[in-house]
Amino acid sequence: LEAPLLQPAAACTPEKVGVSFHTHREPGGQLTMTPSSCDSTSSAEGFFPACLGIRPLDEVSGVATPLHHLLATPPSGVHFQMAAGMTDLFPAGIDSVTVAASPERSRVPSFDDVATPQRVFFPRQLVAALFSAFVATSDTVSMGAVLFPVMGDAALKAQGIRMCLLTMAVTNVVLAMISEIPHGVGSLTDTVVPILAAYFASIENDGGNTETAIVAMSMLTVLTGVATCCAGRLGIGDYIRACPYAVFGGFIAGTGAQLIEFGFNMMVPGFRTVFSWASWQALLTWDSAAKCGPGALAAIFTFLLSRRNPEVDSFILPLMVVILTSVFYACLLGSGLRLEDARESGWLFDSPVPDEPDFFTVWTYGRTADIRWGAICTPHFFVTLLQLFCISFLTTVKNIYGTNEFTKAEANIDHEVKVAGVVNAACGLVGGLPSGVVMSFSVTAHTMGARGKLFSWILASVSIMLFMFGDYLIAVLPKMVPGFIVIWIGLVLLIFYVWDPIGMISPSSYAIILLMTVIDVWLGCGAMILVGLFLSLLLTARGLMSLPAVRISYTLSAVRSDVLRTSKQNNILSTFGDNALVLQLEAGLLTYATAFKIIDSVESESPGCEFLVLDWSLVQGVCDSALNTIKELLRLAQDRGCLVIFAGADQCVEAAFAKAGIRLDQSINEHGAKEAVRRIFDSHKMRGYAMLVRDRDDDTCCVEAMIIAIEFVEEWLLYKSDLPDCLPRCTSIRSSVLTMTTELGAELNIMVPESHPSYAVVLDVHIWLSCLHKQHTPAALEMMAQALEVRSYAAGQDIYAVQPPKWASEQGLALQSASAKLGVSGEPPPLVWLLEGEVDHCWTGIECREPARASCAGAGRRQALRSGTLRPNMRLEKASLDGYDVTQCLGPFRTSAAFFGAMGHVGRLTSRSCHTRVALLTRERYEQLLNDGPLAANLLSIYLAKKQVVDLTRFQEQVGPSLWRRAVS
Repeated sequence: LEAPLLQPAAACTPEKVGVSFHTHREPGGQLTMTPSSCDSTSSAEGFFPACLGIRPLDEVSGVATPLHHLLATPPSGVHFQMAAGMTDLFPAGIDSVTVAASPERSRVPSFDDVATPQRVFFPRQLVAALFSAFVATSDTVSMGAVLFPVMGDAALKAQGIRMCLLTMAVTNVVLAMISEIPHGVGSLTDTVVPILAAYFASIENDGGNTETAIVAMSMLTVLTGVATCCAGRLGIGDYIRACPYAVFGGFIAGTGAQLIEFGFNMMVPGFRTVFSWASWQALLTWDSAAKCGPGALAAIFTFLLSRRNPEVDSFILPLMVVILTSVFYACLLGSGLRLEDARESGWLFDSPVPDEPDFFTVWTYGRTADIRWGAICTPHFFVTLLQLFCISFLTTVKNIYGTNEFTKAEANIDHEVKVAGVVNAACGLVGGLPSGVVMSFSVTAHTMGARGKLFSWILASVSIMLFMFGDYLIAVLPKMVPGFIVIWIGLVLLIFYVWDPIGMISPSSYAIILLMTVIDVWLGCGAMILVGLFLSLLLTARGLMSLPAVRISYTLSAVRSDVLRTSKQNNILSTFGDNALVLQLEAGLLTYATAFKIIDSVESESPGCEFLVLDWSLVQGVCDSALNTIKELLRLAQDRGCLVIFAGADQCVEAAFAKAGIRLDQSINEHGAKEAVRRIFDSHKMRGYAMLVRDRDDDTCCVEAMIIAIEFVEEWLLYKSDLPDCLPRCTSIRSSVLTMTTELGAELNIMVPESHPSYAVVLDVHIWLSCLHKQHTPAALEMMAQALEVRSYAAGQDIYAVQPPKWASEQGLALQSASAKLGVSGEPPPLVWLLEGEVDHCWTGIECREPARASCAGAGRRQALRSGTLRPNMRLEKASLDGYDVTQCLGPFRTSAAFFGAMGHVGRLTSRSCHTRVALLTRERYEQLLNDGPLAANLLSIYLAKKQVVDLTRFQEQVGPSLWRRAVS
């Protein structure tokens, strides 16, 4: 084979990419290859098999054509066809192909790269399993030696080691049967050993015995397994992973400190705790230094070396175990001492070499008649169960999650949590202890090539053998070896959470870690757990209180609804808009810790406001305490005569209001904004009102609740205002326009009389140009008046409507593309001014989203309406004029982009009143105006541009479909 097996794409940059294929050869020379994984050290465009006659088979045409690249995450089920004569080149029995390529050099692969299970796979898994079993056994024996902290009781320590070895064997067997992690290595959960050791000590102090403690530990393990299974079924792993870093760090750092104490206690039984002077006297002797010095120094050296060179992690621990054991027996041979002499001197565990395997002693230790059941069913048993479950479950979830992340395994975390529950229950039933997948061992096994169930079953078999012959290991294992491992594990846990976070976390979080570590060593694990739970609640409450409750706040001086207003009406709203405060509440759950900030925002932003509009569209739920705060807000509003409007609340939020007894008036949605205002004024109930506004979502028009709420407040301010044409507090373009209406109207009457049907439109153009474009003369507007035509429409009659073609909706075109494509056949819209009645301007195109809103693609209609999305029938503008006034008009509606672009506008202008009158300038008349009166046409363009700029810059916040405002306007 002269061609490279992999052909890189032109833009491919990785240093190494491996693609694994599951293959199945069928009769007739067909080879089906399904890509199963693609591991890369960096991102890749992709590689694909391009020689050996392997080409992709087109499922439709049946023709094999070359691929240009295979994505870094290949799809499953890609079928390849073998060229004639190539199938015989592959060795028989092959079940996987692993290929690699380097951008620097494309080497020709040999068939050694195509590995068969008989030659490479089994030895590789065997080596990984033996190494993992050795490391896990070293850890297990070390933990078993400190499980029962009783001085001088060698038989009890041997029983603890047997229980831990049994735990490792059962764990690996169950993992091989039902776990989805193919390289998982199970062992005792180290973090529970201090809890069980403390419980054993309490049993001894309360008059119990060893038999009682062993049975109680098994019961605790079974109950922990059952609770873990239930937690896995409820899917609460995410809640555990959300434990504050400081609290979890305190748990682990305290466990590390206790393990260091246990390590010294194992080698020097007189040392019990760092808070005892007698313990230090027993430790600070030459004999104690000789016994614990080598193990402690080896632990420190191993820890420092692995931190400096992380690549030695995979072999430094077993290497140090071999070195310590070899040095010990070398010294033993050199001194001429026998094993029994070393055992009597305290160098070995007080457990002689058995004449025959006695692993069954783990089930026959003590007498059943000596078990005191009354000493088990005590409050301390249930407190220990809670401690055991919390620590075991937390450690299990962290190990599973970490193994998944480090090895890129695709195991389901909730499933693995349930597997851990089954493992614990099984261990407890046979007399074992809490256990589970150990992340460090599993990652090491994965690094050594552990893959598939073959590794798991080899590991399980080796674990069973170690349990059966573990007594021989206990009899000849020097104490310094498990002491070294225990101290090393303690240093890893303690330094990682006590030394490494210095300067990286807040002082308060670091103080919590130190406090929990001291409490664990001084008062025990029980007190540390209680303090940790209390601190978890405290940190959670503090974190919630730091979250904002209000996302945006503004007044009606800075925001408007989508309703077009006259200059006089805008003047009134600008004058009194500061009396209406609008608050958009933050997304998520409104809790007790953030609800009070709503009241604070009202007090700081506008303490004397007459209207308070709360936008609930982002709130997903309200807790009971927050509802009480909302009640307090409504009470304060009623005392001050402030009208409160709840807009866009979700159904669950509305249900919470109803359950809490918060009654909200819904007349706005029932009667419309203007009619609801009139009814409230007629009923003289204008103080302390609380109202609810929902989205309007029907087949003819869709309006967001916030727009309806702001429209209601505008109508309220306009209804109660009987002010003359006065100036607002600060001058503006609109105030200048308002003051010049009478003077400029008299000037225009010379050219265009008031009796002209479109006089109001020409007057509006004249006023705006007089303020912003001094170069025009009223004489040029006469031809514009002649180009306009006035039409009347009945309720429900369309003034202009265009539907996008079917192919546009099917292809899901974006807004700009749809508008441009419609220019081929769509009729351009006219410029429309309202003279009398009511008109709605709605979107009739396809659904369009903001780029940042793409995640809302699967949302329902209600959610899409609130997410900045343009939906069919969404209202873009509304205009209403009661009665005919020769000097008043509203508009033009925002169809100018399509009008000047001579293309269809994806929208519909519909009359909502039985006596609607509008002034129109059609595209045909505009083109005629360009020929007959280009000056008038130019002034019209200037008027439209400048008026639109004023409208868009006048208001700091835009309520409504911002996507449409930017793309169309």
